[in-house]
Amino acid sequence: MVQDFQKPTLSTDLPTAVTQNLPNMADALRSEFSGPDFPADPIEGQVCRHTGFGYRYRYINGVWQPIDDFTIPVAQWAGAAALAAFLTPLPFKYDVLSAGVVPFTSTAGSANGKQWTKQLINWTTPAFLFTPGSEPGTNGDEFVANTPWDHTPDASSTIQPNEIVQFVLGMDGAPQAAGQSLLYVKGRRRFD
Repeated sequence: MVQDFQKPTLSTDLPTAVTQNLPNMADALRSEFSGPDFPADPIEGQVCRHTGFGYRYRYINGVWQPIDDFTIPVAQWAGAAALAAFLTPLPFKYDVLSAGVVPFTSTAGSANGKQWTKQLINWTTPAFLFTPGSEPGTNGDEFVANTPWDHTPDASSTIQPNEIVQFVLGMDGAPQAAGQSLLYVKGRRRFD
Protein backbone atom coordinates (compact mmCIF):
# COMPACT_ATOMS: atom_id res chain seq x y z
CA MET A 1 0.00 0.00 0.00
CA VAL A 2 1.23 3.50 -0.81
CA GLN A 3 2.12 5.39 2.35
CA ASP A 4 3.16 8.76 0.98
CA PHE A 5 0.89 11.33 -0.64
CA GLN A 6 2.64 11.68 -4.02
CA LYS A 7 1.18 14.73 -5.72
CA PRO A 8 1.77 15.28 -9.42
CA THR A 9 4.28 18.02 -10.21
CA LEU A 10 4.38 20.44 -13.14
CA SER A 11 6.65 18.00 -14.98
CA THR A 12 4.26 15.03 -14.48
CA ASP A 13 2.49 14.13 -17.72
CA LEU A 14 -1.29 13.87 -17.64
CA PRO A 15 -1.53 10.07 -18.16
CA THR A 16 0.88 9.45 -15.25
CA ALA A 17 -1.00 11.88 -13.01
CA VAL A 18 -4.36 10.24 -13.78
CA THR A 19 -3.29 6.59 -13.82
CA GLN A 20 -0.66 6.60 -11.03
CA ASN A 21 -0.53 9.68 -8.82
CA LEU A 22 -4.26 10.17 -8.22
CA PRO A 23 -5.02 6.48 -7.47
CA ASN A 24 -1.98 6.30 -5.16
CA MET A 25 -3.11 9.44 -3.33
CA ALA A 26 -6.62 7.98 -2.91
CA ASP A 27 -5.19 4.66 -1.66
CA ALA A 28 -2.99 6.44 0.89
CA LEU A 29 -6.00 8.35 2.23
CA ARG A 30 -8.33 5.33 2.27
CA SER A 31 -5.80 3.17 4.12
CA GLU A 32 -4.92 5.93 6.62
CA PHE A 33 -1.34 5.85 5.29
CA SER A 34 -1.01 2.29 6.62
CA GLY A 35 2.29 0.48 6.44
CA PRO A 36 5.13 -1.01 8.48
CA ASP A 37 6.77 2.41 8.96
CA PHE A 38 5.59 5.97 9.46
CA PRO A 39 5.15 8.12 6.32
CA ALA A 40 8.30 10.00 5.33
CA ASP A 41 6.79 13.47 4.92
CA PRO A 42 3.84 13.85 7.34
CA ILE A 43 1.78 16.95 7.95
CA GLU A 44 0.41 18.14 11.30
CA GLY A 45 -2.64 16.12 12.32
CA GLN A 46 -2.07 13.31 9.81
CA VAL A 47 -3.19 9.83 10.90
CA CYS A 48 -1.16 6.67 10.20
CA ARG A 49 -2.21 3.07 10.77
CA HIS A 50 1.19 1.51 11.65
CA THR A 51 0.94 -2.17 10.69
CA GLY A 52 4.22 -3.01 12.46
CA PHE A 53 2.89 -1.88 15.85
CA GLY A 54 -0.81 -2.55 15.23
CA TYR A 55 -1.94 0.90 16.39
CA ARG A 56 -3.14 4.17 14.85
CA TYR A 57 -1.05 7.30 15.38
CA ARG A 58 -1.52 11.02 14.78
CA TYR A 59 1.36 13.35 13.88
CA ILE A 60 1.27 16.13 16.51
CA ASN A 61 4.00 18.72 17.14
CA GLY A 62 6.56 16.72 15.17
CA VAL A 63 5.89 13.42 16.98
CA TRP A 64 3.78 10.37 16.08
CA GLN A 65 1.47 9.87 19.07
CA PRO A 66 -0.81 6.85 19.59
CA ILE A 67 -4.53 7.49 19.42
CA ASP A 68 -7.41 5.22 20.38
CA ASP A 69 -6.35 5.02 24.05
CA PHE A 70 -9.21 4.67 26.51
CA THR A 71 -9.94 4.29 30.22
CA ILE A 72 -12.72 1.99 31.43
CA PRO A 73 -14.14 2.66 34.90
CA VAL A 74 -14.63 -0.87 36.23
CA ALA A 75 -16.26 -0.38 39.63
CA GLN A 76 -16.52 1.79 42.70
CA TRP A 77 -14.90 0.19 45.71
CA ALA A 78 -15.72 0.85 49.35
CA GLY A 79 -12.05 0.27 50.19
CA ALA A 80 -12.47 -2.14 53.09
CA ALA A 81 -13.05 -5.61 51.58
CA ALA A 82 -11.87 -7.67 48.62
CA LEU A 83 -13.68 -7.08 45.33
CA ALA A 84 -13.99 -8.87 41.98
CA ALA A 85 -15.56 -7.04 39.05
CA PHE A 86 -15.91 -7.90 35.36
CA LEU A 87 -15.16 -5.44 32.55
CA THR A 88 -17.80 -5.02 29.91
CA PRO A 89 -16.56 -7.09 26.94
CA LEU A 90 -15.45 -4.83 24.09
CA PRO A 91 -16.21 -5.60 20.43
CA PHE A 92 -12.63 -4.89 19.31
CA LYS A 93 -9.09 -6.12 19.99
CA TYR A 94 -7.06 -4.08 22.51
CA ASP A 95 -3.96 -4.10 24.69
CA VAL A 96 -4.25 -3.49 28.41
CA LEU A 97 -1.81 -0.67 29.22
CA SER A 98 -2.46 -0.62 32.96
CA ALA A 99 -5.03 -1.22 35.67
CA GLY A 100 -5.39 0.57 38.94
CA VAL A 101 -7.24 2.23 41.75
CA VAL A 102 -7.84 5.90 42.48
CA PRO A 103 -8.51 6.24 46.24
CA PHE A 104 -10.55 9.27 47.26
CA THR A 105 -8.92 9.39 50.71
CA SER A 106 -5.39 8.83 52.01
CA THR A 107 -4.36 6.03 54.36
CA ALA A 108 -1.49 5.38 56.70
CA GLY A 109 0.68 2.33 55.97
CA SER A 110 -0.20 -1.15 57.16
CA ALA A 111 2.00 -3.53 59.12
CA ASN A 112 4.18 -6.16 57.43
CA GLY A 113 2.32 -8.94 55.64
CA LYS A 114 -0.89 -6.94 55.35
CA GLN A 115 -1.42 -5.65 51.84
CA TRP A 116 -3.85 -5.04 49.03
CA THR A 117 -3.22 -7.04 45.86
CA LYS A 118 -4.68 -6.71 42.41
CA GLN A 119 -4.98 -9.07 39.49
CA LEU A 120 -6.39 -8.79 36.01
CA ILE A 121 -7.57 -12.12 34.62
CA ASN A 122 -8.55 -12.97 31.06
CA TRP A 123 -11.20 -15.61 31.76
CA THR A 124 -11.55 -16.57 28.10
CA THR A 125 -8.00 -17.86 27.59
CA PRO A 126 -7.51 -18.08 30.82
CA ALA A 127 -4.48 -15.96 31.68
CA PHE A 128 -3.23 -13.76 34.52
CA LEU A 129 -1.91 -10.40 33.33
CA PHE A 130 -0.10 -9.42 36.55
CA THR A 131 2.31 -11.16 38.86
CA PRO A 132 0.99 -10.29 42.33
CA GLY A 133 3.45 -8.37 44.47
CA SER A 134 3.74 -5.57 46.97
CA GLU A 135 1.16 -2.88 46.56
CA PRO A 136 0.30 0.33 48.44
CA GLY A 137 -0.76 -0.55 51.95
CA THR A 138 2.29 -2.83 52.27
CA ASN A 139 5.06 -2.42 54.80
CA GLY A 140 4.41 1.25 55.46
CA ASP A 141 3.31 2.30 51.95
CA GLU A 142 0.07 4.17 51.77
CA PHE A 143 -2.71 5.20 49.45
CA VAL A 144 -2.61 8.89 48.56
CA ALA A 145 -5.93 10.61 47.92
CA ASN A 146 -6.73 11.15 44.22
CA THR A 147 -3.40 9.61 43.16
CA PRO A 148 -3.71 6.59 40.82
CA TRP A 149 -2.24 3.31 42.05
CA ASP A 150 -1.33 2.12 38.57
CA HIS A 151 0.06 -1.29 37.59
CA THR A 152 1.38 -2.31 34.15
CA PRO A 153 0.78 -5.89 32.98
CA ASP A 154 3.83 -8.13 32.93
CA ALA A 155 2.24 -10.83 30.77
CA SER A 156 0.61 -10.82 27.35
CA SER A 157 -1.95 -8.07 27.56
CA THR A 158 -3.75 -8.37 24.21
CA ILE A 159 -7.47 -8.95 24.66
CA GLN A 160 -9.43 -10.28 21.68
CA PRO A 161 -12.94 -8.98 20.82
CA ASN A 162 -15.59 -9.97 23.38
CA GLU A 163 -13.19 -11.77 25.75
CA ILE A 164 -14.16 -11.79 29.43
CA VAL A 165 -11.76 -9.89 31.73
CA GLN A 166 -12.01 -9.66 35.52
CA PHE A 167 -10.37 -7.16 37.88
CA VAL A 168 -9.73 -8.67 41.33
CA LEU A 169 -8.69 -6.58 44.31
CA GLY A 170 -7.62 -8.90 47.09
CA MET A 171 -6.28 -8.78 50.61
CA ASP A 172 -3.30 -10.40 52.32
CA GLY A 173 -3.96 -10.16 56.04
CA ALA A 174 -5.99 -7.12 57.07
CA PRO A 175 -4.56 -4.01 55.38
CA GLN A 176 -5.81 -0.57 56.32
CA ALA A 177 -9.06 0.37 54.58
CA ALA A 178 -8.61 2.71 51.65
CA GLY A 179 -12.03 4.34 51.70
CA GLN A 180 -14.17 5.02 48.63
CA SER A 181 -12.15 4.38 45.45
CA LEU A 182 -12.54 3.88 41.72
CA LEU A 183 -11.11 0.86 39.86
CA TYR A 184 -10.12 1.38 36.21
CA VAL A 185 -8.38 -0.25 33.25
CA LYS A 186 -6.49 1.69 30.57
CA GLY A 187 -6.22 0.24 27.08
CA ARG A 188 -5.28 0.94 23.48
CA ARG A 189 -7.30 -0.35 20.55
CA ARG A 190 -5.38 -2.58 18.10
CA PHE A 191 -5.82 -2.67 14.34
CA ASP A 192 -3.99 -5.84 13.35
